[in-house]
Amino acid sequence: MTGSRHATGTTRAVVLRLVDYRDSDRIVTLFTEAYGRLSAIARSARRSQKRFAGGLESLCVVEVTLEPGRGELETLREARPVLPCLGLLSSLERIEVAGTGFEMLRSALAERHPEPEVFELVVAFLLDLDAGASPGTRLLQFQLDTLSHLGLAPELEQCAVCAKEAPLSRAALFRAAAGGIVCRACGGGALRLSATTRQALLAHRGGSTAPSELVSTWPSDVQAEARALVSGLLEHAGFQRPKR
Repeated sequence: MTGSRHATGTTRAVVLRLVDYRDSDRIVTLFTEAYGRLSAIARSARRSQKRFAGGLESLCVVEVTLEPGRGELETLREARPVLPCLGLLSSLERIEVAGTGFEMLRSALAERHPEPEVFELVVAFLLDLDAGASPGTRLLQFQLDTLSHLGLAPELEQCAVCAKEAPLSRAALFRAAAGGIVCRACGGGALRLSATTRQALLAHRGGSTAPSELVSTWPSDVQAEARALVSGLLEHAGFQRPKR
């Protein structure tokens, strides 16, 4: 699938963006399980009640059928919901949090590069929000997990500039532009990370305990520092600033 220029077949997906086009069409940005992020044209989507009924809704998992299109766009032949998150859609706060996660995906995912593990993170993220998980905590977990899977996790054990080891028993200064902590000799960083926060972030990344269990037990000051770290990383990379 990675070697094919066009996407053909049926796969699970989430809708990242919808744009009306001409009189009745829509341009749909999808994150698909099989093909990664791509754009497709859904012809007559604003009129069809059969091929797209409920299947172009944001914040739910859908099953789409794609055919080769012209230029950069595929043709979306059919879309139907397979995992509607009705509980999530009943809460404005949860809708905003899910939207923030999707904005990060739109910017962070490479076009037409499958990321099946990240797709599973998205499914779990939506299901947990739908089931009533704490929106702010669940968003933080999703952002940290996604950054890690995409190879964008911050360096927290040594200086990102000179590679000098930084004892985990001490606080450290984080610089988003460097992608990690930076020692004072190399100029430091604007965000101070406590030793507790560094240890928590590293345990989340490689611990045997479920990530959701780890993040939910973090003290408020640790969560605040972790959110500031994520915000800095996303802003530096040109992603939308995450909401709390």
